[in-house]
Amino acid sequence: MFSRSNQNWQGADRQVHCGGEIMATPYSWHPGSNDVVPRWAVPVQLLPDELLSSWLTRAALDHGCDPLVLTGSLWPKWRVWTLDFDRGGLQGKLGQLSFLSGVREEWLSAATLGPTIGELNQRPLQPNAVWPWILAVGARNRIRHGGLQFCPRCLAEDRIPYYRLHWRFAWHSGCQKHRVLLLDKCSTCRRPIEPHRLSAGDRDLAVCASCKSDLRDGHVAQTKARALAFQTLADQALCGVGVCYGSDQLTAREWFNLCRFFLTLLRKSLRSRPLRLVELIATLGVDIEQLSTPATGLPLELLPAHERDSLLAATSQLLNLGPAVFLEAAIAVGLTKASLCDVKQSPPASIDHILSRLPTTSKTFRKILETPSFRRIKPCPKGVIMRKLARLQRKMR
Repeated sequence: MFSRSNQNWQGADRQVHCGGEIMATPYSWHPGSNDVVPRWAVPVQLLPDELLSSWLTRAALDHGCDPLVLTGSLWPKWRVWTLDFDRGGLQGKLGQLSFLSGVREEWLSAATLGPTIGELNQRPLQPNAVWPWILAVGARNRIRHGGLQFCPRCLAEDRIPYYRLHWRFAWHSGCQKHRVLLLDKCSTCRRPIEPHRLSAGDRDLAVCASCKSDLRDGHVAQTKARALAFQTLADQALCGVGVCYGSDQLTAREWFNLCRFFLTLLRKSLRSRPLRLVELIATLGVDIEQLSTPATGLPLELLPAHERDSLLAATSQLLNLGPAVFLEAAIAVGLTKASLCDVKQSPPASIDHILSRLPTTSKTFRKILETPSFRRIKPCPKGVIMRKLARLQRKMR
């Protein structure tokens, strides 16, 4: 059976420290299929690193029918396009698909996200929840609110345009090959990318399902070098190449937990701007004024590429400094354990030695005022209102 752990990094096998900006050849998540002998009229190869939904949509178009028609014939009583089946959950469903397409069942399974991302989580992933580090599609029936990214230049170079598995990773905000931001909307109509809603007459997957524009003509912007460096390290950690924080070598799960900790610190400093935390971030060289607060305030997995790009670049900068510099800066600005730890998230074990050097409580105490008999109702802050508006606009079509 195909296993991603058996695949090698394309390039020199090396141990990677969180220092410097490393630009390696992108990792191959699965090799695709070969020697397909289908019972279908048209053989459809699974391309390298292709998402299962991308391949299934191509198969429908190659046979001259809508994706909904093909899946209706495969699974008459299962509304597959109302689900994010790229995340998995296809037990008992792939056998029929493999039998008709000639693509082995293990190859089809390798084109889903579950086998990869499951290694980063201690608890079982819930089918209807947002998965850590995987972009959420926000499915409502067959309608999507996001979750699928693409590089227009990659699609333009493809002989057969298709969507890659790593375009669903939340830490992928840019194209490693072309050094541009990934797009998650059509540049013409600003609608999310929904290839499964293409019709039989559409020529290939490089067409917007909403306005029929050519996605290869999308306007692109440059991605940040530090965001690409973070992307490379994250891919290497996931595929088993050694990553370190300071002198400590970390597993993939430990490294991603550490990254989540730094992301939480950055977003907390942007949202509520606690004085000492903002001082810490500034002392570490991150220009907080250049970081834009995510408009919706949603989790990383629901943010657009340009917002994730800024956050991941800043996270890369904090990682590169190492624990000694971080501890020195935290002591200098008078941070406590409580100010670094989020009540909803346990601190990663890799920073235990930092927390042990910090005071438990602050030496200065806020004066406790008597609670009045009535509390004056204050208007909701503008930032909260704008975040609610942005979330509402995200849901509207």
